[in-house]
Parts: sequence; structure tokens; C-alpha cells
Amino acid sequence: MLFCKSIGRILFLIVIDYFAWYVYNKLTHKLIGDNKMDYNTGDPQTYDVWIKISALQTANVRIQASNSYECKQLAEAMYGVGNVLNYIAVYT
Repeated sequence: MLFCKSIGRILFLIVIDYFAWYVYNKLTHKLIGDNKMDYNTGDPQTYDVWIKISALQTANVRIQASNSYECKQLAEAMYGVGNVLNYIAVYT
């Protein structure tokens, strides 16, 4: 009988832990704005990135990345931190 109660408590804790993990992931993805088309599916997505070359010049480039955060990180690595003015996913 004591063994059954212990197993029941363990299963209860596993279910509660999974539920907390599920809710945390749903809230996190909703807050950072990831949607199903942009979330890391393994297939690269194309982004138009507007970058600053100098004080008077800007350029538009296309970058392929798994998600929008990775796109910004790649663009900043290529063109310098603070030179990425905007980026948007291109759905074809």
C-alpha cells in the first residue's frame, strides 16, 4: 500500500512538472512573438534586413536564418552591432 502511494505521488509530480513546462513554453513563445511560421522548424526562412553602412548610407540585404532572433544575430555579426535598423520575414 505504501509503495502504491509513493508511485502515485511520483506520477502526480511528473504530471505537474510537465504542465508547468508546457505553460511556460506557451507563455514564452507568445510573449516574444514567435509564430508557427517563424519558429525554428529547421528550414531556413528568408529575411529582408535594412542595415546602416555609414551616417548617410543604408542598404537592404537578404539573409536566410531559422528564426528572427538568429537573423538579427547573423546580421549584427556581419555588419556590426547597432547597424541593423530593421528586419522582416519574406514569405514566398
